[in-house]
Amino acid sequence: MKTTTKNRIGKLLMSLGVAYLTSASSLQAQCYDNSFGWDLSETGDLSPIYVCSTELDINGAGGDYDEYGTMYNNGGAIEFTVDNLPPGTYDIAVSGDGYASHGQYLMLGSGSSTNVSDLYHGGTTTTDFVVTEGEPLHVRIEAAYAIAYVSSISFYGPKSPPEPPCYYDSSFGWDLTETGDLSPVYLCDDTEIDINDVGGDYYDENGTLVGTSGALEFTVDNLPPGTYDISIAGDGPYSHGEHLTLTSGSNTTTSDLYHDGTTITDFVVTEGEPLHVRVEGVYAFAYVSGISFYGPKSP
Repeated sequence: MKTTTKNRIGKLLMSLGVAYLTSASSLQAQCYDNSFGWDLSETGDLSPIYVCSTELDINGAGGDYDEYGTMYNNGGAIEFTVDNLPPGTYDIAVSGDGYASHGQYLMLGSGSSTNVSDLYHGGTTTTDFVVTEGEPLHVRIEAAYAIAYVSSISFYGPKSPPEPPCYYDSSFGWDLTETGDLSPVYLCDDTEIDINDVGGDYYDENGTLVGTSGALEFTVDNLPPGTYDISIAGDGPYSHGEHLTLTSGSNTTTSDLYHDGTTITDFVVTEGEPLHVRVEGVYAFAYVSGISFYGPKSP
């Protein structure tokens, strides 16, 4: 009885722990679009800032102050780092200038991300700067003359990632038999997908489309770029076996096409390129009865 009770308590504590960790993880994942920064003037406070339960530190900022309380350095540049920024995209505003700078430049760096811009007296905002995971943000204010000034730095971010397209993992296609409908297909965002140039000479007794010149070709236009599973069906007694070729941009694949159908998995449709489909019979006849898609797959 005691063992059973202990096990139940243990399971309860474990479930509570998992629930807490899941909640904390979700909170961290949703921690976007924050506004924060530091006042670098003489009356400013360079204490750590806490964002998403992460301590952000500004390190290395220092210098003298002019009569307006603006930080300056007569060595020609002011440099500092901001550490522990969550990775992502930020708008970063820096202000500060003085009469002896003769113009300033702002340089930002984080991993392989860099940006250089003019720093104006009223401030300069660098938009959509990418902070690399695990890398500090390096800030350098460099004066055209000998004296560099800075009064503040502020951040907006990391910005919320864009919403993924609604059409991920869609299932659609066309019935190419005699009773089929080749009308456009519309995805959830009203993207129109068309099947074009479907040839053929006649339909056999099963309603399957037949081409007597050895091949059937058509295109599928306006497919959103991405990875698809593509299934094609259709064969007949006079093909002596068929081959299927799919092409989009520089991506191409060839496979046998069986009577019960063939599925090509993870075929990549190139942005802005149609999908070319070619069904080729070993002999003079080519057959096809349908094509269907699953995708583009969620990344």
